[in-house]
Amino acid sequence: MIRFYSDKKSLFVFLYFLISILEISAEYFENSTVIWLTKPLILPILLLYYLQRTSNRALFYTLALGVNWLANIAFILKSEWTTFCALLLFVLHRVFVLLQVAKFERKRGNGLLPVLFGSAPFMILFLSVINLSFEAIVVPDLYILLLQSILMSIFGGFSFASFYIVGDKASKMLFMSSLYFALNLFVLGVKMYYLDVHIMKPLSMLLFVFAHFFLVKYVLLMEEEFKK
Repeated sequence: MIRFYSDKKSLFVFLYFLISILEISAEYFENSTVIWLTKPLILPILLLYYLQRTSNRALFYTLALGVNWLANIAFILKSEWTTFCALLLFVLHRVFVLLQVAKFERKRGNGLLPVLFGSAPFMILFLSVINLSFEAIVVPDLYILLLQSILMSIFGGFSFASFYIVGDKASKMLFMSSLYFALNLFVLGVKMYYLDVHIMKPLSMLLFVFAHFFLVKYVLLMEEEFKK
């Protein structure tokens, strides 16, 4: 029974990365059929992996996965309206992720001051994107991008604070997740508003895949820690 349970977990990890590789390849070769067949599967597979591993389901994290899945579907449709909806959904995803991380990190005793100091490098990164592409950004998108930048900077602040103050395996997973999410937002911002290079879409998806995998590892480790 234990072996079957372990094999099932490994199967979901294998499927997650296999489908992700296929999707990233499809982005590179611009194969819309394969993108439609693979991209909607990535986060549901990750959710199944999470549900197999946990006995205490984190509400905010689960909601974040659902919202991000909807955002990915909206991005595939590629219309001006669905792209705008996807940006809004990504903001909601950041809110849910931030709420979940804040809930865990408060229990570990990480205070506000380290989080604020840790947020600064991320904010500089995001503001540099906005500065590069300011003339190309329309007003509604500018507000959304600023809000995303603030939320992701706070998320990064929590990861820095946790990494330097606690420094355990969960902190490292959180730090890697926030770093990949930040780089993903940077790449998407440059692609959408400044320089649309072919390699950026598959690169963005690669960062997306690893950011989510490190985040689920962090959530599982934190649940295990507070269960003791």
